[in-house]
Amino acid sequence: MNVTVRARSFIYFFISFLGTGIQNIIPQVFFSQNVQESKMFWLSVCLVLGSVGSIVIIWCTHSAKYFRMQGSRPRSIKWVVAISLALSVLASASLLLAAHIALFMASFFLTRTASQLFINVMDRYYVHVLPKADISSHSRNTTLSQLIGMMLAPIYFSLTLHRFSPLLNWLVLFAGFSAVAVIVWHDLRRLPQGEPIAVSSSSAARSGATIGAYEILFLGYVIALSSASMLFSSNLIFALADLYHMEHAVVRSGLLLTIIHVMAIVAVFMTKLARGRSMTVRIHLPLSLLMLASLVLFFFPANAGIGYLAAIGASIGCVYGLFSLYARKHATEWSVQTGRPVLLSLYNNQSSYAIVVSSLAAFVLSLISGPHMDMYLHLLIASVSLFVVIAVLIAAYLGLRKSKAAVDGGQGQLSADV
Repeated sequence: MNVTVRARSFIYFFISFLGTGIQNIIPQVFFSQNVQESKMFWLSVCLVLGSVGSIVIIWCTHSAKYFRMQGSRPRSIKWVVAISLALSVLASASLLLAAHIALFMASFFLTRTASQLFINVMDRYYVHVLPKADISSHSRNTTLSQLIGMMLAPIYFSLTLHRFSPLLNWLVLFAGFSAVAVIVWHDLRRLPQGEPIAVSSSSAARSGATIGAYEILFLGYVIALSSASMLFSSNLIFALADLYHMEHAVVRSGLLLTIIHVMAIVAVFMTKLARGRSMTVRIHLPLSLLMLASLVLFFFPANAGIGYLAAIGASIGCVYGLFSLYARKHATEWSVQTGRPVLLSLYNNQSSYAIVVSSLAAFVLSLISGPHMDMYLHLLIASVSLFVVIAVLIAAYLGLRKSKAAVDGGQGQLSADV
């Protein structure tokens, strides 16, 4: 891996690190400390609010006007990147400082929206300028970088939010964003006038901004499995504290999430051993079935210890790593080969859709259960299982399709390899 690839990988790592801390650790800690009795309600509202901002900003980037800007005015893209990065810095710093719900939620909304816009624009730029032969390695490097960020964030934030001054986290964020800014400046400063990032004309932009039936189906599978993962991870602290009655639930949840992401990284590395083998869309059916089995085993024992939960967490991590790798690989290759970047953009933002779905589910569960945490957690287990069952059904349907899926609008055909 050369210096340029490592530098670009750091961008994906840091944004993933920040995003994981923001959605999995910081809100749970903040609402547990400030609104203990209604923490589930406020957590759901906060996550939905941030995700709606991310979804709206990504859809806005698919307008024909925006694509024309990308095709003819590269400086506009540089301004979009600069502004979104600056807003991410300010909003994330404010998020760590916030003591009131209104300021916290406003900062959360702005951080999620700005960072998602930034990473989407940069990812589409990198995919556009890379040779097609490098797309597969780009998918693997990106997945690994994001998984490493997801691995380190829970343990870091769960340990530092309680024990150290906010100044430490501000310094970490400032250093990370500074490094990202330097890398981005180096990559974009040589962008010539007229160099398109995604498509070269407004008509192609409008075509690329539409979404076909196969793409909807594939995204439905990704969102269903991601929603189950989000609902699981965003309530892990509550589950350890109120279902298993464990002490130091924040630290132990950070440990479990770290184990999950370590095993996800290991699983992605192991795919290098099968580099010569073709993995089709059929791989997602056994993956979704294994995820369902692992989640059921995680929640079933009433008196499970941390060792047992760690072992099941390792299984969940392996499945999640393979799911992330093959889903991203398919979204990237589909977008490149068909000239339809909408699938890649929506895949990059699939966590926002998953957060909306999972947070709305948690919100409904909190209304049904009221102050009864035991009822909430049992409904939570049922909801997580339902999302995975939906993913299993969609994966089974995809597996029954022919290995070549027709692309809507006469765009041709693309192998459904993922």
